[in-house]
Amino acid sequence: MATEWGALRLTNVWRPQRKPDLLGRSAGEAPDITSAAQKPLWKITVAETVVDDLSFAFTDSTTTPPFSVEIDPLDLTLRGLSSEPGAEFALDADVTIEKTGKLAVGGVVVALPPSARVKAELSDFPLPIFQPYINPFAHLEIVSGTIGAAGEIEITDVKPGTIPNVRFTGAAGSKNFVTKDTRQNENLVTWRSLDLSGVSYAPDNIHVSEVKSAEAYAKIVVYPDRTTNFAAVFAPSMPTDTTSADSSAAGDDAAAPPSKKQSSPPPIPTTIDIVKVVDCTADFSDLSLILPFSADIHSLNGDIRGLSSAELARAGVTMDGSVNPSGLVSVRGEINPLRGDLYTDLSVVFKDFDLPTLTPYSGHFAGREIDKGKMMLDLKYRVSEREILGENKIVLDQLELGRKIESPDATSLPVGLAIALLKNRDGVIDLDIPVKGNLDDPKFSIKGVIIDVLVNIVTKAVMAPFSLLGKLVGFGGDSEEMSYIDFDPGARGLSPSEQEKIAKLGEALNERPQLRLDVRGRVHPAEDSKAIRKQKFAALVTGRIQKNPKKYTPAEGAAYPAKLFRDLYKEQFGKDAVKTLDERFQVPKIGKDGKPKDDTVLDEPAFCAEIEKALTDLQPVADSELNTLALDRAVGIKNILVQTSAVEPTRIFILDPDNQGALENAKVRLELELSD
Repeated sequence: MATEWGALRLTNVWRPQRKPDLLGRSAGEAPDITSAAQKPLWKITVAETVVDDLSFAFTDSTTTPPFSVEIDPLDLTLRGLSSEPGAEFALDADVTIEKTGKLAVGGVVVALPPSARVKAELSDFPLPIFQPYINPFAHLEIVSGTIGAAGEIEITDVKPGTIPNVRFTGAAGSKNFVTKDTRQNENLVTWRSLDLSGVSYAPDNIHVSEVKSAEAYAKIVVYPDRTTNFAAVFAPSMPTDTTSADSSAAGDDAAAPPSKKQSSPPPIPTTIDIVKVVDCTADFSDLSLILPFSADIHSLNGDIRGLSSAELARAGVTMDGSVNPSGLVSVRGEINPLRGDLYTDLSVVFKDFDLPTLTPYSGHFAGREIDKGKMMLDLKYRVSEREILGENKIVLDQLELGRKIESPDATSLPVGLAIALLKNRDGVIDLDIPVKGNLDDPKFSIKGVIIDVLVNIVTKAVMAPFSLLGKLVGFGGDSEEMSYIDFDPGARGLSPSEQEKIAKLGEALNERPQLRLDVRGRVHPAEDSKAIRKQKFAALVTGRIQKNPKKYTPAEGAAYPAKLFRDLYKEQFGKDAVKTLDERFQVPKIGKDGKPKDDTVLDEPAFCAEIEKALTDLQPVADSELNTLALDRAVGIKNILVQTSAVEPTRIFILDPDNQGALENAKVRLELELSD
């Protein structure tokens, strides 16, 4: 402490005293103001006390480096100072703090009991001086910044052991605030100005007319291990000796009797009329991806009106900004962050966001670059009583994937096919993703729910693509029936029901123009060969009848042309074989009385059926015929899609036919496949 006559150094001012002082007080014991006021030994009156150009410095050596603050000068004037209880005296003080900070105080003060009504103005108070107190708790440097305030202060009810009644009315603010992440040597949080106007503080009420933040900035980084820069910055930056603290705590716990858990006092009712955000920005980087991603929100402007801790209060939110390298963001809705359950009802909309910017995410999780596309996000969230209900609408316009990227975390699902299935004829993917949960549930995560829903959508699409197509066009049966076409054995043509199914498939393909259909013709070797043999025998019979109808046309009511069958059998096996077969199928003749006779007659239906079977089994079926049948089936499906449903022929691929057709319900099944 320096005066114009010299200097006085005070050290260890607060060191505990080991012996009672001259007044009989123990170490650390506050003077009994009330007793002194009631029993004054002296009455002192001083008309005027003036201190000019006083300077002093304070150093706290418990910090590293030591905290130091210099007051130079301090000008103080006291008028009408009296020790009489309730006597008021005038106070005027001007203080310069660390050369730039200015504090001016003027008003009325009462010494006994202590109280004050003053006007105070603080300006350009330098925040970096508090750096020593930050060092143990954060890798953060306060590079620059000042705080200031101006208003009226009233202090009453100053009693030992209690919190005095302090009231303030005025304004406060901070300017040119810059903090730096000392690990990365880059700015973390900054603002040009943060102003609070119309501030009214009382122990039972806080009111702020306006909070205005101009040109604020924040840098947010997700590191490769998925931690954030904020978590790293605010990790303790200095080792602490916990041994003594732990043992001391243990001793205190052992000595102290058990006590009931104290409930925290209720929050002070608070209202803020309006919060204005002017030209604010934020940088976001995600380094946990195969290809690091970064983007920033800039030109963020808007306001929040009507903030209040009242139970039913709702504050309106209106914010608009831009997203680099492209895109717009807008926020609308209502919030109540001052209420205990964090009521929120917000809609956040991103528009015109270029999807290639998200290639680092698509490369990491999908294994593909994004070559083209725009995104619109409409995120709606409502939080009430800690329960969250969200609606997320994602619209992807003209999304096109690029080259593959090797990533160990990439999904094995065919993402390209999923996109083709979800994209409509206008090139738009429209997804609705609901979110529901409890914020107090440790297993609940909004991000996790959204990812799970997206994965579920993609999985369902690629695992059951025809089901999605069937629902798209209102297919009446089981939607998975669209994934196959059934043929009668030996048949090239389709039944009416199968033709209707192909028409619906064509309608769905027109709704999803990026899909391609792979058609592989198939046969069932045994059943199709059997049917072809029947067809050949039937053709043989028809040809012979047409060649000689007079000789071979069956008699009216006859099931078979018996004469023709005999001749065909004789031509194949000889006259004796016919005779043997004839004898084999002789049956007793039935008289008019219904009883068998001694003579026999030929069982012509059985005789002809045996000939038909024998001659049918002899009909040759070459592999080339089966191959042609399989190919004709695939071509027939394509023709219906092209001619009836107007599907572009270039989207339908005829694959190499095979003989792996399954037999289902006496039908030969031909399965279809989709690709992108």
